[in-house]
Amino acid sequence: MLKYRSIIRTLSTTSPLKTSHKPSSPRPSLSFEKEYNIRSSLEHLITDYSGKTIPQITLDSLINISKKDISTNAIATINYLTIFNTKRLAAFRALPYLVVLNPHISETYQLYLKSLEILLSIDQSEYKNFDKIHNSLLYYSEIHKDAIPSLSKGFQEVSKFFPKGKIVDFLNLHFYDKINMETITNNYINLINKPENHIGVLNTKLNVSEMLQTWAGLVNDMAFIKYYKQVPIQIDFGQDVEFPYIGIHLEYIFTEILKNSIRANIESGNGDKPIKITIVSNSISSNRKNLSIRFRDDGGGIPPEVEKNVFDYSFTTVEKHEEDKIGMNTNSMPGESVENIAGMGYGLPLTKAYVELFGGNLELQSIYGLGTDVYIELIGPDTSLL
Repeated sequence: MLKYRSIIRTLSTTSPLKTSHKPSSPRPSLSFEKEYNIRSSLEHLITDYSGKTIPQITLDSLINISKKDISTNAIATINYLTIFNTKRLAAFRALPYLVVLNPHISETYQLYLKSLEILLSIDQSEYKNFDKIHNSLLYYSEIHKDAIPSLSKGFQEVSKFFPKGKIVDFLNLHFYDKINMETITNNYINLINKPENHIGVLNTKLNVSEMLQTWAGLVNDMAFIKYYKQVPIQIDFGQDVEFPYIGIHLEYIFTEILKNSIRANIESGNGDKPIKITIVSNSISSNRKNLSIRFRDDGGGIPPEVEKNVFDYSFTTVEKHEEDKIGMNTNSMPGESVENIAGMGYGLPLTKAYVELFGGNLELQSIYGLGTDVYIELIGPDTSLL
């Protein structure tokens, strides 16, 4: 990576980051030769690193890297993030020119250039400067936290001439890499902050029922603002289950499923009936457990013509006039602020991505006219590593 550090001073010059709250600075004038050399160096960097392979990120591998010394962890974190970042930049560059010209897609591309600049700014001699790395990774997370709304708008706009299948392929890989980047970043940050009962990003004693109740309360607060009504939550089994997992992943999964269930109960006239939740954890081998959760609502079920599309990106049942800023219809990844992106249609696809990241499974069973059951199964880490 050392040979590419010379481009960081001019990386933002060639590809300025556009922000809504800060006027852009006039672009410095560069000679043709200098501009060519900068762009050529950037191209070589993206080509070089995007071609590298990364071992699959698993709960076990996160635990193992977290147990190494912090310097080793810093090097691995920066290298992994650089590879993931350049893979995303290469994917954007492979899109048709008209697609990349879309201002929303271009804005997301600029974010990845900016985050690459942050990673390159960390010199190898500073790998033991844990505060600098910690602060750089906090900034790295911050600039990506609201990227989904812009990307969503961009692909909605280009979908008229860019095939849906290619959009789906791009987004599947994009969000897989984005979740991995988020996980790796938070793993290092937690190693510095040292929250209780954590090995890096993994919560070793996560009380599933307590987390469900917490996020159900948040969703019900949003429901009250929108509908002036809250839906009871009934955990009928598994109140004491603890499961080692990544808390921010479960936060997103629980929030999205509960938003759909609570909204369905209220809009079908069954707001007084509880969302019934069953929690079960079983051993699937001598050193590994799974977590199974069923969410059952009485929201009238999903129409057959709709059910086949619920995991499609940008498919939504939220009408345009229903869009809001309170978050009841909003899809945000962990750490993102709640913005007016209602009806974006990324909620269930992203939920499925989070569930499946470490070998889990998500299924829907719906009876139109009655209600819907959502089943998630998650696979825990090797307990001998904890």
